[in-house]
Amino acid sequence: MSLSFRTSVGDVIKAFDIVAELFDDDADDLLDYFEKTWIGERKRRGIGRKDPQFAHQLWNVYDRIIAGVPRSNNAVEGWHNAFASRVSINHPTIIKLTEKTRREQSKFEIDIAKILQGHE
Repeated sequence: MSLSFRTSVGDVIKAFDIVAELFDDDADDLLDYFEKTWIGERKRRGIGRKDPQFAHQLWNVYDRIIAGVPRSNNAVEGWHNAFASRVSINHPTIIKLTEKTRREQSKFEIDIAKILQGHE
């Protein structure tokens, strides 16, 4: 675990504590769920927190932002939507899908060659 990740976990916990104070008692069930699932509930004895159901590494994007990496897979989803639009058939035959996949591959190979030549 990197130092930046430890820092970000502490920031997540601090932010959760600040936001949780803004809610009234009607939101206690929601906050308890969120704390147990995503943050890690406070230990009954001593200090610290139990492990959350989903580790912070699975959902926290702090390190990705610091590294300049996209926070989500929206680029992949964008490609998938564009490809589905180009196929333009909900359930294509294997031949039609293969043809569209080959065209897509050719397009990417041309794009890669242009990038390697210095084009944007």
